[in-house]
This record gives sequence, C-alpha cells and structure tokens, in this order.
Amino acid sequence: MSEAKYSSLLDAFCQLCEGVDPTAVHDTGAIFVDGIHFTLMHLGEADPETLYVICELGPLGKADEKTCHRQLLEINFSMAYQAGPHLALDPDSGTPVMISRFPLDALTPESLLDGLGATAKMAQRWQSGEGFQEVETALKQNAVKIDWSQE
Repeated sequence: MSEAKYSSLLDAFCQLCEGVDPTAVHDTGAIFVDGIHFTLMHLGEADPETLYVICELGPLGKADEKTCHRQLLEINFSMAYQAGPHLALDPDSGTPVMISRFPLDALTPESLLDGLGATAKMAQRWQSGEGFQEVETALKQNAVKIDWSQE
C-alpha cells in the first residue's frame, strides 16, 4: 500500500510542477526546485510509510572544513529534541545536506511543493554566504516548515 501512496504522490506532484518528467523522478528521485537539488526517497519495506527528502545545501562556504563540520554537529545537537530535519555531509561530494522525513499520509502534492520551496529558499541563503547561522535560525524558528509531519 505504501508504495502505491508514494507513487501516487509523486505522480500528482510532477503534474503540479508542470514540465517535470514523472518517469525520471520515479527512477532517480531527483528534482530541482528554484535551482536547488533535492532527492526524494522511499525505502519500501524498510520504512514503508515515510518519504525522505534530501536537500543539497551547497558548498561549505568560506569557513575551513573543520569549522564547518563542527558547526554542522552543533546545529544537529541543538536540534536533537525536535523531530525535524538533520544536517549531514554527502559522503560522495562532501557537500552539506539537510535530511528530512515525513509520513506519506501527511503529505499532499501542494504541501510537498511548498515545503521544498521553503527549503530551497533556505539553501539559497546558505549559498549566498549566510551559512550556518542562517540555517540554524531557520530551523529553530521553523522557517523551514516541519509541519508536514504529524509526529
């Protein structure tokens, strides 16, 4: 059943986005919203009722790598009490990513698009040099809507 929910959500989402190839999204999970790369994942039987969304925030910025890694960990620690997103480094590219999980039942194509749009705006601020402080502030103030989840 959950695979059907995921497939139906992606089909309706792609239709809402106009010009997005649903076959490509189903095959790769890759989508760009306002120039920001996202990967949509469904883990099947491993986590059947959940959609995972990975947002590529972009390059580390001006700070050195050690400082950036420390700040990512500090943000994760400060956010640990919330059910919201977590920050990580993509193991292949080393690029910071934000990983979020949402119950499939709580998502509509519109809420998914709105959430990706808000997250894309945050990623654009990150890329403009506002970096960690902007990400942490947005997450703490729920500027990136975490209410897609009913946890």
